Amino acid sequence: LTIHSSRRQTAARLSSGISHSQHMQWLYLAISIVSEVVATSALKAAEGFTHRGPSLLVIAWYVSAFYFLSLTLRTIPLGVAYAVWSGVGVALVLLVG
Repeated sequence: LTIHSSRRQTAARLSSGISHSQHMQWLYLAISIVSEVVATSALKAAEGFTHRGPSLLVIAWYVSAFYFLSLTLRTIPLGVAYAVWSGVGVALVLLVG
């Protein structure tokens, strides 16, 4: 039953015209957005980069955000990726913040 279900999912993906690679690009964009939201949320705790722990978290999460954003640009146009990244990021920061 699981094998047949998996085959159906693969067939549905292929018939929809979206490849596994394209799905991964959107996943990378989601990871980038979450990373950016975590980094932005940690900025207040870093207090102008005077607190080492939060400052290191900010840097690490922003590096992650831009790394995964760069991966999305393999297939997603810059304008689309950046619009989604910034728009969703702002909305999430408003909810978290």
